[in-house]
Amino acid sequence: CFDILFLGTDLNTCIKCAQESSSNKVIQLERNKGYGSIHSNEPLLHDKRIKILHESGDINRLPYYPAHIPSKGPLVDLLIESGVAEYVEFKKQESLQIFSDNRLVNVPVSKEDVFLMSETSLLQKRQVMKVINLARMFDELKNGQEVEGFTLQDLKNTSFRKFLDNKLPAVFVDMVLFSLALFSTYDEAESMDAEKGFEILAKRVEGFGFFGKYSLLYPIYGSSEIAQGFCRKSALNGAVQILNVSKISVEKFEDMYKVNIESGSIDEPSYFYTREIKGNPFELCEIFGLQLDSSKLWNGAFIKINSKIKEQFKQITFPPNDERGFCIQVYQVGDETFECEKDQSILFLQSFQSDCNNWIKIVGDILEKLGISDDCIISKRIFECLSLKLKDELLENSSIRSLGN
Repeated sequence: CFDILFLGTDLNTCIKCAQESSSNKVIQLERNKGYGSIHSNEPLLHDKRIKILHESGDINRLPYYPAHIPSKGPLVDLLIESGVAEYVEFKKQESLQIFSDNRLVNVPVSKEDVFLMSETSLLQKRQVMKVINLARMFDELKNGQEVEGFTLQDLKNTSFRKFLDNKLPAVFVDMVLFSLALFSTYDEAESMDAEKGFEILAKRVEGFGFFGKYSLLYPIYGSSEIAQGFCRKSALNGAVQILNVSKISVEKFEDMYKVNIESGSIDEPSYFYTREIKGNPFELCEIFGLQLDSSKLWNGAFIKINSKIKEQFKQITFPPNDERGFCIQVYQVGDETFECEKDQSILFLQSFQSDCNNWIKIVGDILEKLGISDDCIISKRIFECLSLKLKDELLENSSIRSLGN
């Protein structure tokens, strides 16, 4: 008999399982042959969170989900505090560029970067540094101090985009909005006051210089490594984990659930009892026949190419243009990571625009701008990632609510 059954081994479920296993008797089931669920590098048996638009070539070890994480923030804090950081190795981000005037331009993240920009006047360099300093000293600004001649009140009376347009050349506005603050469209910055915009920018730039010059980290052994690290933590706490579960059925007996399973990891069908069942919404709905609300979360594409890169983990921003009214982020990792063999690299393209109906064509246009021909492409996966949650009316039932995350 167990206290809690967790369904799935995606990152969120693994974190919660590790936390609960410290004080409860826990069992965790996974339908696939490896850990990670949607965060796995292995082929998924089924997962309605990923809607495949196109696949071609050898898709072995081609990820389903971006693995990079901010170098400073709640997840890194949790990795360190829990001890899971001992199980994970990372590559630090080595480059940050933006596509401007049909070429790639380095995005400045430090005083040294700004003053090394040869095509920028001294006045423009000073203006860029003011914006960077406003973000880095945003806490002081909130506490009533004056920073670079501005008070917090000065940021309340104008939109974030208008503030930047009045201070910076256009290319630097794009750098701040899309490479640093990670906005998706100009309209987002136009509809947001400068105070909120700098609050978002401050959270982004706080990671610069923390683990290396830039702000992102990439797990060397792939997108499932962090989830598997939390699975190890659960196992050390005594949790039972069973992979390759082909069939799950649940019967309710008063305050207990009888769970029947079949798995390639065990010789014959088995069962156990548990007091609670938790997991990601997709798994819960599969087991209990519940309904989901789904909406598009983002568009993505993974492209594996024959191309050796000097920087093993880099980010390239394509800001909105006349043909495409939204930003696209491109992340590239090289052959020092698990997904790539020698002299290969993987590109991950991501857009958070919900009404993008020509994503396959847009991916092709971006690859062309990067000089990547079809001859270089080994494999390709183009998809939509959906956000799934239990329908609100079902959550009104307390017995169903107890099954949720």
